[in-house]
Amino acid sequence: MSSHHHQHHHALQTLTHALAGNPSGLSFLEQTASIYVLDAATSPGNPTTYGWWNFLNDALNELERVENDRSSSSGGNYAAAGSSLFGDLQPHIRLLATITHRISRRPPTSDRQLIGTCLSNASMTQLHLLNNPHMIQSLIGRNEELRERNMGRLAAIVFDYSFHRSVSQQRGQLQRGQYVSAFSDPIAIEQLCATIATNAISTSSQSIHHLLQQWIIPSASTLPPYSVVAILLHVAVESVGNRNSAVGVRGVLEECCDEVLRVLGGLLVEGLRDGEEESSGGDGMDDGEEDSGMIEGGGGGSIGGDSRSQRIAALALKAIEAWCKAVNVGAVQLRNIFSSTNINILEAIADALYSNSEAVIDAVSDLIDEILQRDTKHAHVSLGLSIASSVICNVALPGTTGDLAQQLPLANQVSGANTKARLSILTELISAVGLQRFRFSERQANGDTVVCRCLARTASRVLLESQEVIANHTLQVSLEGLFDLLFKATSHPSIYVCGIALESLSVVASSNSQLSMRLLPLLQGKAIIPFHVITGKDGFLEDYTAFRERVLSDALIACYAGCGTFYLDSCASAIEEFCQILPNTNPSEHLPYQLEAALFCMVAVADKYASYFPQCETKEVFQAASQLAFTSFNTSIVEYTQHAALEPSGCPSPLSEASNALHKLLQSSPAHFSAPTAMSALQHAWTMPYECKQVAIEDRVTLCSGLCCVIASLPPAQWEPSLAAFAQPILTCIDVITKQSDISPSVLTRLSNEVRLLGAIIVTDSLGSLLVDSLALCPTEDDIPLLTELSNLGKTSLAPNTVTMLSFVRRLVEIHGERAELKPNATSGEAAVQGIVKELIILAYDAVETKTQQQDIVSPMFDTLSTCAEKCPILLLSLSREGQQVGGLIRSSVDAAPGILKGSEVDDSLSAINFLRALMISMITLSLDALGDEQKQALVSVIQGIHTVARTEVVFSSVMAICGVSPPETLAPLSDLLQTILISSQWTDVEPSLSGVVNCNQFKLGPDAKTVILEAFKQCTTVDHTSSTVGGMITDIWKMHQTDDTGAVAGGQAVLDFVTRYRAKRE
Repeated sequence: MSSHHHQHHHALQTLTHALAGNPSGLSFLEQTASIYVLDAATSPGNPTTYGWWNFLNDALNELERVENDRSSSSGGNYAAAGSSLFGDLQPHIRLLATITHRISRRPPTSDRQLIGTCLSNASMTQLHLLNNPHMIQSLIGRNEELRERNMGRLAAIVFDYSFHRSVSQQRGQLQRGQYVSAFSDPIAIEQLCATIATNAISTSSQSIHHLLQQWIIPSASTLPPYSVVAILLHVAVESVGNRNSAVGVRGVLEECCDEVLRVLGGLLVEGLRDGEEESSGGDGMDDGEEDSGMIEGGGGGSIGGDSRSQRIAALALKAIEAWCKAVNVGAVQLRNIFSSTNINILEAIADALYSNSEAVIDAVSDLIDEILQRDTKHAHVSLGLSIASSVICNVALPGTTGDLAQQLPLANQVSGANTKARLSILTELISAVGLQRFRFSERQANGDTVVCRCLARTASRVLLESQEVIANHTLQVSLEGLFDLLFKATSHPSIYVCGIALESLSVVASSNSQLSMRLLPLLQGKAIIPFHVITGKDGFLEDYTAFRERVLSDALIACYAGCGTFYLDSCASAIEEFCQILPNTNPSEHLPYQLEAALFCMVAVADKYASYFPQCETKEVFQAASQLAFTSFNTSIVEYTQHAALEPSGCPSPLSEASNALHKLLQSSPAHFSAPTAMSALQHAWTMPYECKQVAIEDRVTLCSGLCCVIASLPPAQWEPSLAAFAQPILTCIDVITKQSDISPSVLTRLSNEVRLLGAIIVTDSLGSLLVDSLALCPTEDDIPLLTELSNLGKTSLAPNTVTMLSFVRRLVEIHGERAELKPNATSGEAAVQGIVKELIILAYDAVETKTQQQDIVSPMFDTLSTCAEKCPILLLSLSREGQQVGGLIRSSVDAAPGILKGSEVDDSLSAINFLRALMISMITLSLDALGDEQKQALVSVIQGIHTVARTEVVFSSVMAICGVSPPETLAPLSDLLQTILISSQWTDVEPSLSGVVNCNQFKLGPDAKTVILEAFKQCTTVDHTSSTVGGMITDIWKMHQTDDTGAVAGGQAVLDFVTRYRAKRE
């Protein structure tokens, strides 16, 4: 190339320098993209501005000139053309498109402001040129005209069919020596399309309307499909993610949504069909096409190795997802949009699951996820509409309903139609996704983890969104295929694929014993850390450990909830078998990890079942569990030194799990181990680590905490000798170490660990028990100073352990709550106790709020609130933190309770039910006459708010739980709570909530049973009702909702008997 010709390529030279990392090239691009400069010297008397749009215009001119030179001057020799000055131009175009896309987010008003800044910074010598306002407007107008002209040039490029040839056509050109344009790069095309869409979004709503209605939609069949899909994708993406979107864009998108989605659906079908043909015909991408990655802006992206048709299908799926997100379209509405066309969009989505393209599979997974979540939100609105309909119809006066009388039935009819349509869609998706189980195995065998992950994600989302229709037995399709795919995903070697499947299986397994028993063996296998993970040095062990502690533990807990007895029997049998093998044979190197996994499975559910053992009628069960834990602990210590591979790996050892299991048992029922034989066994277990000398300090601290709980349960006279006996090995060890003349760093570490352990004996969970027991020692006003010291000690020492803190507060309220109750003429002692109780309750509540994700604090929290409601209800109703309204604490607690009633955790549900009932009873009998007017008015407002929540959300959640969701242990308390609320209510206050439940899909006993149930509940609001009748009716309702006889319950004999029996009792 001549030197004269070389001088005309300053834009390409700048891009070349920037691509090479040259600071001057990068700096020039950044400044040109950010500011405008004034050029008054080149053409005296006619100043111009220079910014990115000028640079883009120059770059496009130079690119076109170079491309023309390469295609003509080389005489058809592409190799010679490719060796010219700038080499491959694809990186230049990609960089240019990426920066232009970013700049196009800047609206024209910002460009005008930047030009104004440029002119205001002009030197004094140039001001005489800018005094003419017409000159300033001319500069701004020329810049806007240049921006529009550039967009026109970009549109001409992306809509040029010559840049959209298939791979085989391009390969043929290369074989004939013809030049292939750098603009044929699909990544460059997509980025330029994103620029066109972003510019329209940033400019005005008229611009985006013109782009869609005047260009894309009418000409979709004649324009290159890749560009059409890319522009439509980025229109939706930028409308949501671009903070500079013009006013009114959302309205334009809603107006064009149906037509756009139909265009995308047609292109999707064509792309899938052509992609399948190209794939089967071998016309995939060759090695010359690079992995495109994701474009700047995060909207699209394509995958290298895909054919152009597969890229179109992937972008079409992403575009449909983006439009559904932008305009809030769910699966039901999406299908309705295509109802007038010959395209079955759900069938097309199902076909996409069979694609050989990872990009298509990933995109269809995202789309299914999006539209199903949108439908779930719409279903919630439908439920609210049903409740609102009942409310309005019941409270409206005769003759005042007017249009409402006609509108509400129509709204309910639409809501019902949507519910049926959603059920139909879920049925189709369950069948379609279930069929992918065969393909999953094939892809797993080929090592295609990406596709396996996408299929698992799709199956998991479909199952989660189908929970409601599964629970109310309205689903007519078999779930076996879907479950089979998810079980295959659970067995996948990738913990990420497995984790996705467990997310949904855990939800279902907790209420399905057969599914839990089928899932448990897979989870037990996953608990065994693979040998290659332990010996590897790539850091994957930490990932696997985190997977076990978080994902796998949740799944194990769900399995235990579904099949508790089978779970414990299975884990206990495995542990017993491994413990018998260890001393009798030469164990394999994998056996310790198998034992550790079995112990892990037991420990994972320890918090769930440990509290059961002290209350169980069969003490042999607790004895067997304790014996098992002792055996595991002792065997682990004996075998510890024989498996050195455990220590350096960082893998949790069997000894750690055994220590943890023993700690849980000691903590759950310390009194069980207070017998002399049990204490002797504990002392032997405590001294064994001193003989081994290699047990980690963490394991010994864990065991120490459990031992201290046992000591705290002994009579006070035995505390000192027991503590001395357990402290003696530590003191002896410290004495030996301190007498050594030369103490090495390792010995100093051991010494510090022993001191730490000695401290753990003194300050551990047993301190909480000690403080709780000491509260009873302060019965009179003379003991207020001691009570104050105990409360201060509790605040500082128990703060890290929220559960213990709640137990301390509960015991404090049990003993001193009545003295702390608000009253007008409280003594100084009562005022002091009131201050202590108030401060500790708020402190405990703050601790609970910071740990809302911890399941183990829910039950203690509601137990503590129940005690407050019984002992000091007025104080509880008035509690609030600084800056809150009166009653802020109790309001938030009552608001949280209905959600707990819908769960499957028995302890949490019982605690929440007891709290609500205790609070309702207290409010029924409460007298505020002794309080001042201002204080009384504030509390009356709090009480009215609680009654409103109880008569709406609590009643609704309670009856919903009775319709099949509630664990059987909660039925009687739920019945008592419901009757307590009804007794204190007028029928008009509770009828809307009750009607909403019996009119929803989960209620399946039919209209006759509905009438009987509502009449029985209505009778509860009168003075003449029978508690036993309502309790029996609630039990019968729950039992009939447990049947698996799908679709036949309402007309079955059980319901007919139910209606006859309770109708006769009412009469």
